Amino acid sequence: MSSSSIITVAVPTFNRHHLLRAALDGIFEQSLGRDSYEILIIDNSTDRMAAEEFYAKARLDPRVRLVWSTPPGLSRARNRAVENCTTPYVAFLDDDAIPEPGWLAAIIEGFRHTARTVAVGGPIRPIWATERPDWLPEMHLSMFTIHEPADSDCDLEPNTYLYGANMSFAVEALRKVGGFPEQVDRMGSGTLLSMGDVPIQDALRAQGGLVRYMKGAAVRHLVHEGRLRRNWMRSRMAWQSVSEQIVESPWFSWATAVEELKQLAVTNPNVAAATQLLFAPASQEALSNQLTAVRHLVALLLAAHTREDYVTESFVGELAASTESARAAGALGAADIERRLQSAAEAERQLSELLRSRAIRLVQAYYALYSLPILGLLLRILRQAVGTAKRLMRA
Repeated sequence: MSSSSIITVAVPTFNRHHLLRAALDGIFEQSLGRDSYEILIIDNSTDRMAAEEFYAKARLDPRVRLVWSTPPGLSRARNRAVENCTTPYVAFLDDDAIPEPGWLAAIIEGFRHTARTVAVGGPIRPIWATERPDWLPEMHLSMFTIHEPADSDCDLEPNTYLYGANMSFAVEALRKVGGFPEQVDRMGSGTLLSMGDVPIQDALRAQGGLVRYMKGAAVRHLVHEGRLRRNWMRSRMAWQSVSEQIVESPWFSWATAVEELKQLAVTNPNVAAATQLLFAPASQEALSNQLTAVRHLVALLLAAHTREDYVTESFVGELAASTESARAAGALGAADIERRLQSAAEAERQLSELLRSRAIRLVQAYYALYSLPILGLLLRILRQAVGTAKRLMRA
């Protein structure tokens, strides 16, 4: 380290060497004197051969030191930077971020504000890789590490944080609280874990430290085209929830979650239906259905960032179509049953009519067979009685 160096710029990188050159160029263009800072690249890439090829061709400035970190993990890489840091302060910069020329000078000014200042950061403004989609909600821009929590220099209030793409620390204070939690933040490309920058700031505040925001300590951060997808945002939010549970984030509370769901349900009945599906009191069979739904819905959300939007959105359409088909089939089945019942009733009526008509005919046949002979016998008896009466009268 140079005797006059006061801060180290640490740049963790993971399989994105094509972006690293722009970040390094931005560091070299700082207004702070070149002897005042060092540069440390912490490479936790999985493609070691590609990384070595890049560094062989890059002809890095002698002030740039390279440290390898394995296995992959952003928090682990940051801790490796702290281990190798020989200056009083360390400034972390993402490999897809470009600092403004006054970045480091503003950071140093922030640390000199008061002896209690142990963390300093500034605005993170977007570099859109492609046009911003019209469906992108304003309230969720922070998912893309777009961050300007204040309009002027200030000490941030509790539960307001610096973001990892642009945060600096007093090295000894960082070591004292044990460094970054390695169970969270990115670990290769398979997950979207985050929140590694939150517990470290909470720990520093618990020791009496202040977190300073400097308007002039600005960086520009790339919003990758591959992230401008609804599926990436869905998955990112799902992993955010996982991360918050791991670090016991102050941003999560059961009461807050319930209240926000209630508010959403007012304008979107599907929210209430989904919540009922997952949490309504259930019988054995219904609970089994709930558990199956939980397993697959969570899995789909966590893996959604690996799929294009049309994959899941067309699946939802197919699911809705299947549901409607099942309902239609059920309705057709019910109508068919009703028709069959009506036919059966009609058949019963016709059978009853047939039996009744046949019974009448049987009675009629009976009388035809038996009543006429009896009537003839009675007439003969009557004739004999009349003849006998006439003979008696003559006598």
